[in-house]
Amino acid sequence: MKKLFLVLCMALSLVACDKNDNPQNKPVVKIGMMLPLSGDMASYGDATKRAIEMVKEDIKNTKNHYEFVLEDSGTDTAKAATIIRKLVFTDKINAVMGYISSTAMVVAPIAEENKIPSFWFVSAPEASVGAYNFRLYPDLVTGAEMISKKIKSEKKKSIAIIYQNIPSMNYMVADMLPVYTQELKIVMNENFIPDEKNFFALIQKIKSANPDYIVFEATPPETDIFFKQLRENKVNIPVTGFQLLGMTSNLEMLNGMWDVDTAQSNPRFITRYKQMGGTDNLFYADYVYTMLMALINGFENASTDNMDEFIAAAAETESPIGKLEVSGDKDLVIHNHIYQHVVNGKKEIMENRW
Repeated sequence: MKKLFLVLCMALSLVACDKNDNPQNKPVVKIGMMLPLSGDMASYGDATKRAIEMVKEDIKNTKNHYEFVLEDSGTDTAKAATIIRKLVFTDKINAVMGYISSTAMVVAPIAEENKIPSFWFVSAPEASVGAYNFRLYPDLVTGAEMISKKIKSEKKKSIAIIYQNIPSMNYMVADMLPVYTQELKIVMNENFIPDEKNFFALIQKIKSANPDYIVFEATPPETDIFFKQLRENKVNIPVTGFQLLGMTSNLEMLNGMWDVDTAQSNPRFITRYKQMGGTDNLFYADYVYTMLMALINGFENASTDNMDEFIAAAAETESPIGKLEVSGDKDLVIHNHIYQHVVNGKKEIMENRW
C-alpha cells in the first residue's frame, strides 16, 4: 500500500509540475498512461518515469503543452475500466497509451466512443479496432523466422512452445505458430495460468517431450520463477523466445541464452537512460518513449479530425528503436530485428549470420 501511495504521489507531482511549467499559456494536451507501475512489474514503472523525463527534455519547443497522467492500472481489467473512465471524464485526457493487452482491450472501445487517440505496445488486435485505436508492434512473423533459422543452424529440429495464458502471449504465439509449424517439429504446445508459482508438473512434461529447444513466452515474475525451477530440476534444454531477455529482472540467471528482439535502442538513448539510474534492461522505456513521441507528433502535425493524417504524422517519429511504418490496417510496425544473448549478466548483440 505504501509503494502504491508513493507511485500515485509521483504521478500527481508529475502532472502538477507540468501545469506550473506552461508560462506561454500554450494549449494543453493531456496524455493518460495506463501501466503496471508497482508490484511485480515495479521495474517497468521506474523505466516509464525515466522515459517521461526524456520526453519532457525533448519537447521544449512544441506548439502544445503536454501533461502526463500516470495510472497504476496493472493487469486488472475491472480496475482498468474504472481508471479509463476517470481519465476521460475527470482528468479530461486527450490521448491514452499503455502496453498491457488486457488493459488495451478494455480501453479501446471507450477511447473510440470518445474520439480519444490510444496507442498500445501490444499484440492483441482488439487494441486497434476503430479509427482512434492503434498498436505499435514488432513484425512477429520475421521474429519467428529468425528464431527458427537460428535453431536449425544448430542442427536442432524440435521445440516445446510454453507460454503464459494471457492475451498478449496468446496472440503472440498465434501469430508465430504458422512459421514454427512449417520450419520446426513442435513436440509440445502448452500454456500455463497467470501467477503460476509451481512449474514442477509442466517441467516434467517438458522433460518427457524432450525437445531440442524450449520457446518460452511470459511476463515477470513468471519468467524468473520458471528459469529458477528449470535449474532446480537440472533441465539443460536451451531456451529462447521473442523479447525473452526483456522479461526478467535477473539477466545473470539467463547467462548464455539468446532471443530475438527489435533492434536495440540507439546508444544515445541507452546512455541517457543509464545516466538517469536505469539498468542494462530498459523495461520498455524505449517503447514508452516512442509511443509518447508518436502521440505528440500526431498532435503537433495533424488533427484528431483526420486520424489518417494523425497516424501518418506519428509514424514520422524518430524512434530509438528504428523506423516506424504504417501498416495496411493503420498500425505502427517495427521491422528491424536482432539476435541478442546474455554474457556476464548483460545483453549483447549477436551477428545475424544464420
